Amino acid sequence: METLLFTCGNTVNYSYKNILQKEEVLKAQVMSLGDVLNKFFGESDERKRERDEDEVIKSLSLAACETKHKILLECYKTSWVGGCQTEMDSFWKCVNDHKAVLKEKARNYQKNIMQQNSEQNETAEEI
Repeated sequence: METLLFTCGNTVNYSYKNILQKEEVLKAQVMSLGDVLNKFFGESDERKRERDEDEVIKSLSLAACETKHKILLECYKTSWVGGCQTEMDSFWKCVNDHKAVLKEKARNYQKNIMQQNSEQNETAEEI
């Protein structure tokens, strides 16, 4: 049996087998802690879908406002920083309006899909 001396002066007897058992328990606890952290702080499938949807909506909105963006960039080339406020407001209004419309369409689409799935489940239960 090995004797380990802790810095606080306490002497504890551990056999090699006990150390290995404790190590296995600690590994299991760490993996459990990792699972818990992943569950609470990891990205869920729902959140990943929402993030992907947000990226698509952002890209489509920026593409729809490409002309206003070009006007804003041209203004930046010929004006000082504060001189393009009208163009900047116009561009961001365009982007935000498109985002709002696309988000509403996505919500309606999801509601329709959920409703169709619900109706299919009810029909399957009746059969």
